[in-house]
Amino acid sequence: MNMGGLIGLVATVTPFVFVLAIIYMGHRHAERKRELDLERNKTDDRDYDDLADIAQRMERRIEALEQLLDAEQPDWRANREH
Repeated sequence: MNMGGLIGLVATVTPFVFVLAIIYMGHRHAERKRELDLERNKTDDRDYDDLADIAQRMERRIEALEQLLDAEQPDWRANREH
């Protein structure tokens, strides 16, 4: 193969290589984005579950405090400010 034929081959193949590289990078980017979204959703679900647990514990504590106040000072609800 002479030099002119080699240059022609490189000139013909190079654009296809760039197009394939761009397609591959786009595909890889989309795949990585899907993985990150899935991971973030799992983290969000855990965070919501943790917050729900904290809220339930707080509710139990408030109920216990209200019961103590009811026993110690029965009219506390009527005396509180609105």
